[in-house]
Amino acid sequence: MMARDEVSEKKRLALGAEVRMRRKTKGWSRDDLFVEVRKRAGTIGSNEITRIEQGKVWPRADTLGQVAAALETSVAELTGSPSPCAPKPAGFLAVVVDLLLILERLIHALPDEAHVARLKGWMRDRPTVSN
Repeated sequence: MMARDEVSEKKRLALGAEVRMRRKTKGWSRDDLFVEVRKRAGTIGSNEITRIEQGKVWPRADTLGQVAAALETSVAELTGSPSPCAPKPAGFLAVVVDLLLILERLIHALPDEAHVARLKGWMRDRPTVSN
């Protein structure tokens, strides 16, 4: 993970724009967002939101999480970065293809109607074992 001071200006500006857009979508002022963060036991400073939105700082991980929670989104959505836990698209696609192939095999393995009728007849006519 990059150190906070190594984050490019482009990324800081993109994060700021995303936070601002989501805040405005909710009809909130910066003060409203500050209050929401603090309601959730956030430790954000009063001018931190302004500095984030202006792209002047890359917030600490805990601050970023608090802002994301207040905006009812994820850090990954705010930063445009996939979660480290999320499957990679190519990997995810490979899993889906594998599951579809398994499903296809299962469908073809299902007995047809004649087989089911023979099986039911065998079950009905089978000898019973009594103790």
